[in-house]
Amino acid sequence: MDITKGKPVKVHCNFSQVKVGSSFECNGNIVVKRSTRTGFIESVGRWFYYAQRETVTVESLEDIQAAPAPLGEPAPILFNPAASVPIPAPREYYLKRGKFGLWDLRQTRYKSQFDAGNEHSHDLCAVGFQAKAMRDLINMYKFDCDLSPLDKEDSE
Repeated sequence: MDITKGKPVKVHCNFSQVKVGSSFECNGNIVVKRSTRTGFIESVGRWFYYAQRETVTVESLEDIQAAPAPLGEPAPILFNPAASVPIPAPREYYLKRGKFGLWDLRQTRYKSQFDAGNEHSHDLCAVGFQAKAMRDLINMYKFDCDLSPLDKEDSE
């Protein structure tokens, strides 16, 4: 595991960049890549097909294989060349006030679509929670989410 300032670093990459046999996280599931197109989720005992450009998260740079970028596209940046330190991935989830002032948990990778008015069907993970209940949910399932919006509400 890569360590920066004592904290684990997660790195987002495409499914095609993960080495066969390595594990990665996708949509909250731990998956083992079994071929160039499939991954196995042991918790449900099933195989799934993944798009080559599906965004996944690995916990070690050793799980990423060197792959050329598609023609016309820059290669993904995984390191800060000046410091030779992995660039931490953005948070996977974020909090947003929903209807009636309650909290919704959404996936960060669909945020730009949501902000543009095109809500993606997989964007919404939890809906209509009060602050304490949302905090409990996030802590119970260890969602990678910034809790500071809830802290502001707790202090009021």
